Amino acid sequence: MPKPRSHYVCNQCAGESPQYFGKCPHCGAWNSLTEQVVAPDSANGTGSLNALRVGGKRRSTANTPAQPKVSLTLPQISDHPQARLSSGYLELDRVLGGGIVPGSLVLIGGDPGIGKSTLLLQTANRLARQYRTLYVCAEESGQQVKLRWQRLAEADPTPATDSGPPTFDLAAELSASTLYLMPETDLETIL
Repeated sequence: MPKPRSHYVCNQCAGESPQYFGKCPHCGAWNSLTEQVVAPDSANGTGSLNALRVGGKRRSTANTPAQPKVSLTLPQISDHPQARLSSGYLELDRVLGGGIVPGSLVLIGGDPGIGKSTLLLQTANRLARQYRTLYVCAEESGQQVKLRWQRLAEADPTPATDSGPPTFDLAAELSASTLYLMPETDLETIL
């Protein structure tokens, strides 16, 4: 089934754009573009307008009334333990309440140059030793991230064993890696 697609229409000049801009490329008006989501019609392949996003909120254009949301009291919400993944760093796991909850979103913030990307790449590398891991970066190219990964991997070799000292084999790490990299800024493309 084809995915819905979006286009943006200026509410000043009705000009259309395939992506959002803060300034209309047709008339130059600021903050005048609204998203229109077009869902392909499976019967004839044409698109039909099914939703409108204005000011970051999606509004349905269908004639069906909105369904009310149900609110619950805290005792009505069932408790169940969350399975957590170890990041490989005790302090990060402690800050996250015992590890990373699968499907959760964690925002790491701080001043430039304090090591956010390094920490996350190290964590992704350790997770990739057990799980297939996707590292999405918006500030660096794939080549920049790979160079950083190589420097970090060389600094974190395989631990010493009874048979010898710590070792590092970059070719073996690369071929065995389940760490996938996606340099992308568009959330819809990432999803």
